Amino acid sequence: MKTSVFAKLAFFACLALMLAGFSAASFADITVTSAAELYALKGQYVMENVTIQAGTYDMTGYTDWEPVALLDEGYSINGNGAVIKGIDCLIVNNKGTVRDITVKLPASFTANEDIGVFADDNQAEGTIERCVVEGPSCFTPTGFHNAGGIAGDNFGLIRECLVKDLDFTWTGQDEIGGIAGYNAGTVEYCSVSGVDITNTAGNTNGYSTFIGFIVGQNEGGTINGCSADNCSVSTDKGNAGGIAGYVHDGSQISNCRVIDSDVIKTSGNGFAGGLFGMVEHDGSDTPLTSISSCYIAGKKTVGKQEGPLGPEH
Repeated sequence: MKTSVFAKLAFFACLALMLAGFSAASFADITVTSAAELYALKGQYVMENVTIQAGTYDMTGYTDWEPVALLDEGYSINGNGAVIKGIDCLIVNNKGTVRDITVKLPASFTANEDIGVFADDNQAEGTIERCVVEGPSCFTPTGFHNAGGIAGDNFGLIRECLVKDLDFTWTGQDEIGGIAGYNAGTVEYCSVSGVDITNTAGNTNGYSTFIGFIVGQNEGGTINGCSADNCSVSTDKGNAGGIAGYVHDGSQISNCRVIDSDVIKTSGNGFAGGLFGMVEHDGSDTPLTSISSCYIAGKKTVGKQEGPLGPEH
């Protein structure tokens, strides 16, 4: 009888060890030390912590690279200052934390969907921090989508990020921003430098284009402590601003500056302002937007501007 009991206990103890080992193997953290190991994340649903060791990862030879499909909530990709060359998007859907990575873009790239270099969509659970996008590079969106240097759509947190030497050139309707195309989350302490945006036919078929050096459209989101320098935007029918092309109810914008940058409205419909293209309030039942301690200085060729904030404020 005792032998039987001990045998059962030994069996269950071994089973527990096997299950623990399987769990550890299945959910072990990932360490990346080479471009080949980074490529292994192509199209994956990541539910582990990923550590990229410091260094340069040249992905130009991996022409079939696809972004990580999902970084799940509670997990992170920690770059430790790593530099990744030759990709135009790291993650499709970010619910985790991405930090301390520099992406050096290819000379040109296109997209026919929402796109950001670090995340197409940074969800409410997502954080992107201390990341850098470097050109020189020319990006051409196609169709009606949101595009940004860091994220296409931001519902979470983007902080302490930098985008430099990136050109956006396209025809048609989009929401384009140096940091995020569409922001309903928080963008703080981010900078753009040498970002040039050129758009034509930006307000046709009843749709509008919103363009800003920081975000294209700010839909009740927060922008704090951000700056743009040596940037330019030119549009014929779009709505353009140095910080945001369009600002809607409930937005909180503070401590931002635009330096030595041009916002040029060439013709057609739409609005342009040194800081904002449009600031709109729908009615008394919706929260007001708060704007404080923002300024523009240096060269400021601004078309269709009716005041320091823009035509509607």
